[in-house]
Amino acid sequence: MSDRFTIREATEGDRDEIFEVLKSANMHHIPSLEVPKIDITETFVIEVEKKVVGMCGITMISEFIAKTTLMAVYPHFQGFNLGTMLQFHRMKYVRD
Repeated sequence: MSDRFTIREATEGDRDEIFEVLKSANMHHIPSLEVPKIDITETFVIEVEKKVVGMCGITMISEFIAKTTLMAVYPHFQGFNLGTMLQFHRMKYVRD
């Protein structure tokens, strides 16, 4: 599976697919008190065969402080370490 995935920064064109992934994890009720918005500029998606199958986000609080936000992967793509790959990707992004 690892040779078929791509992690990249999300674009506005990904918004509907991101919400479908979030819906599969019952995390699509946005805005909410916990998640007032999804900032696409601080969101990453993971694609398998050009289809968004997972997402994660960060919120930069300051130049040196970031907060991880939502992360979800479609249930039928769980168990392939895609969530772990997303987590490592966003941590590397924040460190860089």
